[in-house]
Amino acid sequence: MDQADDATLLEAIAARRDQQALETLFTRYERQSFSLAFALTGNRASAEDAVQSAMLKLWRFAHKFRRGEGLARGWILRIVVNESNYLVKKRRRDARLGHEQGLETPLAGSYEAGEAGVREELL
Repeated sequence: MDQADDATLLEAIAARRDQQALETLFTRYERQSFSLAFALTGNRASAEDAVQSAMLKLWRFAHKFRRGEGLARGWILRIVVNESNYLVKKRRRDARLGHEQGLETPLAGSYEAGEAGVREELL
């Protein structure tokens, strides 16, 4: 499966729900997806969330990929971009709503510090 091209792997996911194909694509694109998501979101946790969400969407919507209409790589990375942008918009909306309601919410610069506090509480 490691030698199969990306489009063939997407087709295997769509046709047979092939988990090995998904794992292979994830391994191929993990670093590039994370780097892209990190550049767009500005923090590690959001980048990880974006990549995870993108891989879930890839699993659910692999049947929408059309060989010959573009590269599988571009299709996969576009999903990462869309998920990253969604998380950034959600973070901004949540911060704006919190501000309007008089709540203190972590903003872009202090977002990771806020997440660290939540993680400590959970541990």
